Amino acid sequence: MIIHLVSECEAGKFGEDCTETCHCLDDVACDRVTGHCPNDTCAGGWVGEICQDRPCSEAPCQNDGTCLDTPEEGPDYYTCTCTEGWEGTDCDEEIDECASDPCQNGGTCTDAFAEYACACTDKYEGDNCEVEIPGAGEDGGSAG
Repeated sequence: MIIHLVSECEAGKFGEDCTETCHCLDDVACDRVTGHCPNDTCAGGWVGEICQDRPCSEAPCQNDGTCLDTPEEGPDYYTCTCTEGWEGTDCDEEIDECASDPCQNGGTCTDAFAEYACACTDKYEGDNCEVEIPGAGEDGGSAG
């Protein structure tokens, strides 16, 4: 039985048959046997112990967000599509529905998950305090 060992792989390759590709930052050569990058620094769009995985393999999107690897784009090389009520790079920030100031005419907004509620003044009603109540706030003409 003859065993052929490759003494050294060409630059950018590693593994038993030198068929695996290195993905180290700045195209620095990886260890030609193990594939490890110096200082564990992967090139953009690659993650994992030997930089062979794409970012979505590490499930970065939280709260049931959907991950899409975007290896040609930076800076994170993936994009999360968030479910209702969530935003942020990793869908880890709850949306503040009151941030857009939806309550009109002096109404006070209370944020809840994926919704908000307006507490209207005595003269207004409606989801956003947009409807004036006829006759509200009038003294009825009586003088005391």
